Amino acid sequence: MEWLDRLMELNSFLLSLFGIGIFGGLYKLTKNTANIVKEKKKENKQNKETLEELIQSNSSQDDRLDELEKYNAMADKRAGNLAKAQKATLHNAIWNKSEVYLARGYVTIGELNNFDILYHAYKAVEGNHTGDMLHAKVKALPVRDEGILSRKEVT
Repeated sequence: MEWLDRLMELNSFLLSLFGIGIFGGLYKLTKNTANIVKEKKKENKQNKETLEELIQSNSSQDDRLDELEKYNAMADKRAGNLAKAQKATLHNAIWNKSEVYLARGYVTIGELNNFDILYHAYKAVEGNHTGDMLHAKVKALPVRDEGILSRKEVT
C-alpha cells in the first residue's frame, strides 16, 4: 500500500501546485480527447458529404460532356454531309450550264461571269477534275457581249 500513499502524496502536491490532481487531470484529458474525437468525427462526416457531392457533380458533368461529344460527332457528320451536298450541287450546276453553253457554241459575258463564280466555289470545296475540264471548255468558247450583263458591267 505504500505506492497508494505515494500516489496520494503526488496527487496532493499536484493539487496544491496546479490546482488539479492526477485524477482530475486524467478526467480533463479524457474529456478534451473525447471532444476532439467528436469534432473530428463531425468534420470527417462533413468532408465525406462534400466529397460525395463533388463525386455526384463530376458524374453529372461527365454525363453532360458525353452528350456534348455525341452532339459534336453528329454535327461534324452533318457538316461533312452538307459539304458533300454542296459539292454535288455545284458539280451539277457546272455540268448543266456547260452542256447548254457547249451545245450552243458560245457564252455571254454574264453567263461566263456566273460560271466562273460557280467554278471557283466548286474548287473551294475541293471539286474534282471534271470541273476543271468543263471550265476550260467553256472558257475556250467565243464570248458574246449580250444578255443581262454587258462587258462594262462585269469588269
